[in-house]
Amino acid sequence: MILAIAEVTWERDNVGGSKVVLGGSESGSVCAGTLRGQPVAIQSVEFRWGGEEEWMAMTRMRYNMSCSRVVAVHGVIVGRADGDTGATHHLVMERMAGSLAQQMLWPGSPHAGAALGLRLQLLADVASGLAYLHAGGLIHANVKPESVLLTAVTRQSPYPVAKLTNFGSSVARDADADVRTGARGTPMYMDPCLLDGVATPASDVYSFGVMAWQVLTGSMPYEAEIMSAMPATATGGGRPPVAALVERGVPSDVVAVVEACWARTQGDRPAMAEVARVLEAAAEVEGLGVVDGGDSDGRDDGAGAAPAADDERAGEPGV
Repeated sequence: MILAIAEVTWERDNVGGSKVVLGGSESGSVCAGTLRGQPVAIQSVEFRWGGEEEWMAMTRMRYNMSCSRVVAVHGVIVGRADGDTGATHHLVMERMAGSLAQQMLWPGSPHAGAALGLRLQLLADVASGLAYLHAGGLIHANVKPESVLLTAVTRQSPYPVAKLTNFGSSVARDADADVRTGARGTPMYMDPCLLDGVATPASDVYSFGVMAWQVLTGSMPYEAEIMSAMPATATGGGRPPVAALVERGVPSDVVAVVEACWARTQGDRPAMAEVARVLEAAAEVEGLGVVDGGDSDGRDDGAGAAPAADDERAGEPGV
């Protein structure tokens, strides 16, 4: 898992030779690079105030994951502490095209006009990834469009695949209750039960349901609300309008499972494996839509595979 810094090269722009920045998250900036000649994304994380041990434990867990719906970790470059600034480690991951938000939900984004079938299939990808995490005893705890990355579209792979990333809030299901208690994640998508309870796999199910509504409608959940009021709104029973799903032609079984995902009681929410099954079946019926050249064939990986399957529909990582 430990990589030598000589194995990795950061890509530089042609103006000033600065590192090419792909994006960033709560954990740190992400730059473009290569590992032994192959394109990768490199996230630099500085540990000025502690947390290094927990981060390394999560990195080891991610490195050992074998799920094609979770962004692969190739290794980590361990930095040395420099005085009071702390150590900076570099997480080396497969490179993707961008987040679900950037690639589909933003106006003018590459997949903004995606057909319903592709939206269903991408959600099925995420549901399968979450089912894999839950089966392994891990709660993601920050499911949202920015925590999902899409692979690049190529001639050989005309449809993107969705994969989970952003594990900064994740917690083990068997962790002590005090570790799992309290608000975590992003308010708009956070399970309101976390205001006075503990994180469970059902917390991810709730967040997924809100995100699924957003992907299927193209609208922003709680658009008229103030961001900081989201958990309170949800605690009072407020949810995105189901009618918007029906208006957009979302199949009734999908509408039902999305609505079940944000049930007020955690025990009333479905398991992610069941959610994935419903979405896969609906996507197969809908089809993925027409791509350039008029090819409307599906992604050829056997989409109904189990969550831990190591198939790869999109082939190459995004560049």
